[in-house]
Amino acid sequence: GIPTINLALMLVSIYPAWMVAKAAKKLDEPGVKRWLVVTVIVSVPILVLRWWELWALNTRWDTTAYGSAAWTIVGFHASLLLLDILDTIGLTLFYFITNMPVNSFSDTADNSMYWYFTVGIWIPIYLIVYVGPRIF
Repeated sequence: GIPTINLALMLVSIYPAWMVAKAAKKLDEPGVKRWLVVTVIVSVPILVLRWWELWALNTRWDTTAYGSAAWTIVGFHASLLLLDILDTIGLTLFYFITNMPVNSFSDTADNSMYWYFTVGIWIPIYLIVYVGPRIF
């Protein structure tokens, strides 16, 4: 249940990230700020759920080869989530604390692209780790 809820939340999180990129391309600073805040609010629970997701694997990392592989894959993706969420939080703080130069808007759009990658790569991993073992 938790992995599926987390996948759904990740898919929902694409929309605010897309809105951030759209506002950044228009150089719309108020829009960027607004959607960055929404992105942070939506993405932090994903990281919390990932912690619970690790314990929902129904195997320990040191019991079988599957356990080691599953924990490594899910743990590595958790590190991608952590880094991207911290990057988004930092970017949000910069927008609210300082006057961001115009060239920072392209970095903001790039941050959204990285989020698309992080969510997109999770879809096949989810199928391999959670759906595959139930089929075979």
